[in-house]
Amino acid sequence: MIGHSFGLVDGCGYTGCLEAFQERYEAGIRTFEVDFSTTSDGKVVLRHDWGQELQEGIDAEHIPTVDEFKAAKIYGKYTPLAFTDLLQLMNEYPDIWIVTDSKAAEKEEVRVEFEEMVKEAEETGMMDLLDRFIIQIYNEDMYDVVKEVYPFPQYIFTLYLRWYGDVEDFEGICRWCVLHDVESITMWNYRYNEKIRSIADRYGMDIFVHTENNALAGVNYIRSGVDGLYTDVITQKMLDSYSDIAKVIYFGGVNCNAADYVLEGISESEAEAAWTEGNRLYFCIPVEDGCSSLRVEIPIESVCGSSQRYEVISKNRVLLGGALAESGSIVFNVSAENGFCKFEIRLPDAVSPYELGESEDKRQLAFLLKQAVIYKLDSGT
Repeated sequence: MIGHSFGLVDGCGYTGCLEAFQERYEAGIRTFEVDFSTTSDGKVVLRHDWGQELQEGIDAEHIPTVDEFKAAKIYGKYTPLAFTDLLQLMNEYPDIWIVTDSKAAEKEEVRVEFEEMVKEAEETGMMDLLDRFIIQIYNEDMYDVVKEVYPFPQYIFTLYLRWYGDVEDFEGICRWCVLHDVESITMWNYRYNEKIRSIADRYGMDIFVHTENNALAGVNYIRSGVDGLYTDVITQKMLDSYSDIAKVIYFGGVNCNAADYVLEGISESEAEAAWTEGNRLYFCIPVEDGCSSLRVEIPIESVCGSSQRYEVISKNRVLLGGALAESGSIVFNVSAENGFCKFEIRLPDAVSPYELGESEDKRQLAFLLKQAVIYKLDSGT
């Protein structure tokens, strides 16, 4: 995991402050992505952009000097950091690595910013720490500029300004990375899929995705071949808590697989989710040898109408019943037989938006589903 902009502190993101670093370090994060901007007197500081409303009297209309920047507490209480402060942190914590996120856009801006970083490292006698920086580049030209300034040993090609999903273009980027000894690529999480993974494997590229703050989604990205996550909040402990997941059923999105497990009662997906359709949702889930039962968690994203009753039935036995008037979860255990867990969810109050006077949609709807999480249970649980 890479701590995105040092991660959250008290629920606040993009602060780049000392307290955010300390909180995420205590949580076990050792690689941190850091945003850099330049002050009016040419010093590099940890700031995403000057348009943020973080410090009193500092904004895009008044870019501060480094002294003004350091004197103004972030949100009135957090400690802002200059590049020299970051070097001191790296000296104090020899097990951390820094992924740069420079906001310089033009070649000359990039050159000036990195020259200043190298200069400040030299002036403070901490040049050796530059070898623990991993440089994010946003295009091929930026790589050449940074290389001319200093021979940083590691780079990540970050694609959010360069690549918009074309498969052939991605393959070209992988080829360029191999020729320039760049071993890692970062992309938006929603652009990652099996085809992209297979191309990256062909060229030996590591794939990171950003920014993912849902631990369950993070687990599934890693299981699908992602090598790492940029995250504000996820820790290894959070990922480990999902170690007993057997599978995740997605009802929408690029990883949609509901048709493999749901035999009846689901509509076509609408973006990231799908509505149940009709009065019955029927699941048939294959299980591993030796697995006698599963725990099923089905988060309900939305409810059609004012309320929807449900009953979970397996082998003609009611396992669970209830009603939901808004988002919630249906959670139950179900036993396996002959290598499958089979169960149905009966939805007696399914109603159409047409009947409710909300639209022309005449489908009988009950719950909007995004995913179902299936956990393995030990025999006898």
